[in-house]
Amino acid sequence: MCIMDRREAIRDVKIRLMDNQLTQIWLLNRLEEIGIKTSKYTLSSILSGYNDGPLSNQVLEGSLKILEKYEKAMK
Repeated sequence: MCIMDRREAIRDVKIRLMDNQLTQIWLLNRLEEIGIKTSKYTLSSILSGYNDGPLSNQVLEGSLKILEKYEKAMK
């Protein structure tokens, strides 16, 4: 994921969490359910843009999929 895509993904995840009144802990639990294990500290650093390691792409892509599925289910 390139820098602009990463920034866009981070922004999208944060906005969707706020719009749906969901917490990072909720997201962390959903990530674990699909096999992406990380800590709340790592998730926070990814969503703050400070962590761009290999796990960050997986977390961001998984987060977007989870939020898309959630939003479809709530319509």
